[in-house]
Amino acid sequence: MEQPPQAQSLLQRLTRLKAEVERWSTLESQITTLAELQELAATEADDSLNAEIVAEFARAERAMDELENDLLLSGPYDDRDAFLSIKAGMGGTDAQDWAAMMLRMYTRWAERRGYTVALIDESDRQHKRCIDAATAIHEPMLTVWPAFAEAIYLLRFSLQAQDALWEYIETRALQIADLDLDDCVRMRFLMRKYRDLPMALADAALVALAERERLNRIFTIDRRDFSVYKPAGMKRFDIIP
Repeated sequence: MEQPPQAQSLLQRLTRLKAEVERWSTLESQITTLAELQELAATEADDSLNAEIVAEFARAERAMDELENDLLLSGPYDDRDAFLSIKAGMGGTDAQDWAAMMLRMYTRWAERRGYTVALIDESDRQHKRCIDAATAIHEPMLTVWPAFAEAIYLLRFSLQAQDALWEYIETRALQIADLDLDDCVRMRFLMRKYRDLPMALADAALVALAERERLNRIFTIDRRDFSVYKPAGMKRFDIIP
């Protein structure tokens, strides 16, 4: 039975809270163990316990540091995605170097703590080309579920961007083609054939669809890979933009 959105939200929040309580309980257990080891070492004058005490202290210290960091991000929206904008401004080369250094620093900090980092560059040279090419296309476009799912995942930083993509589906400007067993067999073959690239599942599905429907034009900025792919019995792809 499908749960209403409110119930799903409450269950998700309950799961997060249980995980948070478990982390604090684990830290409490580590501190208790550390105190017992120290008392035992003092009572028995056993220097062999020192290494175990040091290791347990290091684990407890790391856990405490992580929890302290979480306490700094304990607001109602702090567990959600965030945008960080770094601009060099009008400072010239020195400012650009400083901005690049700040970007590397924040990226490494986030990655070390398990956060996913997605970089958005509004000056991306592909942006205008894609807009112009998409505007010039008047017939419906065809895609496959693996490619659509990959696009939704890459747009996870913005619900608005995901909604815009869903709008293409609802208005049938972008249609999702079915994949059958024969297509799956072909996709497996293609991924083996192009394993040195390697070939992504979404790419394999698009190539299999193009072969099945005898389609030669493809909208992608991945020119490197799609210039290599050779659909069976067809010319190489005409890549747009």
